[in-house]
Amino acid sequence: RPAKPDWFEYWPIRNFFSDRRVDDSAFYGFLSPKFNLKTGLRGSEVLAFIESVPDVDVVLFSPFPEHGAGFLNVFEQQQVFDSGFFRVCQNFLGSLGDDTDVRTVIHHSQSVVFSNFFFAKPRFWREWLDVCERLVAASERGDMRDGLCEGFVYAQANGESKAVQRKVFLMERIASYLLGRRTQPYNVAHYPVAKMRRLSHAVSLGGVLDEMDRLKCTLAQGGDAALLVRYRTLQREVLPILVPGVSLPDASDQWRS
Repeated sequence: RPAKPDWFEYWPIRNFFSDRRVDDSAFYGFLSPKFNLKTGLRGSEVLAFIESVPDVDVVLFSPFPEHGAGFLNVFEQQQVFDSGFFRVCQNFLGSLGDDTDVRTVIHHSQSVVFSNFFFAKPRFWREWLDVCERLVAASERGDMRDGLCEGFVYAQANGESKAVQRKVFLMERIASYLLGRRTQPYNVAHYPVAKMRRLSHAVSLGGVLDEMDRLKCTLAQGGDAALLVRYRTLQREVLPILVPGVSLPDASDQWRS
């Protein structure tokens, strides 16, 4: 099928699953050339970890664990850089028949996926592809097109700036969306955060961010709302170091102490 470079990694993944039969018991993953730069992991470490967890459906190697812990969910993480992201995500989920409030979703180390760095068995990929195909359709017609196709300039890890349409940032959060549902049916394993490459300017935050992830894990299992107050308190302390110059989106104020 013709390449669509504006969709980045999605189109090669789509074509892969469209063009061949797959083994339902096998793991499939698609890693960019920047995988080692972002995670610090070698191929041998990835394969060894996958082999150690054969009975799961999805294996996560998400980079930037600081951002995974430092924000309540992956939608909030992007909203601090793009003030229209909540609105676009909410509209898209509504088109799926999902009235989940993206501001209140909780993602933690068992559900955060950045850069689509994960391996999964075909049953997960099929659902991921189905949602992404709906995203493609929404970006090509209808009242969501303008919001999804709006360009956004972001700073890359190498310091350069790059213009990307908003739909790509949403596509990169579909895995987290699926894994963050209360009734999601998948068994998940994640590579130990302690062994992942850390952002140099946030090394001092390691212990606090670990606590923040534990709080989110407990909250996602129905933990006391007081834990969210504790989380937001820690978040206000770490954000100036983690992401200098940004603040939590106004839409989150109602959940902060």
